[in-house]
Amino acid sequence: MSTAKEYLDFLFQQNPEFFSQPPEPSTLTEEDLHWMEQQLGYSLPAQFQAFLTCYQLEEIMVYLTFCGELAASLYYSFSKEKHGYLPSDSIDFVVVDFKWYPIYGTSGSDYLTQFKHDELCECWLTAGFIHIGDFYMESYYVFYDLLTGKVYYIHNEEIMESPVDWDDRGNIRHFMLNHASILCNEWNDFLHLVCLGEPYDEDNMLFLK
Repeated sequence: MSTAKEYLDFLFQQNPEFFSQPPEPSTLTEEDLHWMEQQLGYSLPAQFQAFLTCYQLEEIMVYLTFCGELAASLYYSFSKEKHGYLPSDSIDFVVVDFKWYPIYGTSGSDYLTQFKHDELCECWLTAGFIHIGDFYMESYYVFYDLLTGKVYYIHNEEIMESPVDWDDRGNIRHFMLNHASILCNEWNDFLHLVCLGEPYDEDNMLFLK
């Protein structure tokens, strides 16, 4: 798989229960994308543009399997059979819930509204970071960096307890690049992670078949 449509089609075909209805096609145009870039003050990376112009995404919950240092540090693993978290019985693999925030609308303005769904999202967006979801009982925030095309994760307490001035985008960028960890090197790797469900070594950013 190499395109956003292929990844999302696979996710819907394999797990239609994650969706309340089949994904609606995106109606974003080139003019919408250009307007969004003007409003954001950042270019939209090509892979992310392809995603935005593919489908409209409602909020969904998917499940990720980690097998790196992060996995070893988590005490609980999500059980699909029990529909909840249980003490982890493995030091190698852990399953976590990932809440993927909605990205939809009929115009660029609608999409920007989704990107700014709370105060933190709006502040981080000024620094080029889109808050795209949370995992492990919403303990870790996941951000997409429009400048580098990378996907980062960071524990919510690191943000909430930091002395960062939320009105200074330079400080936010400096903080994130020094405290957040890279989850995926590019957007399509992130789609691979959330749509295919393969175990993922987040330390080396490798998928295990």
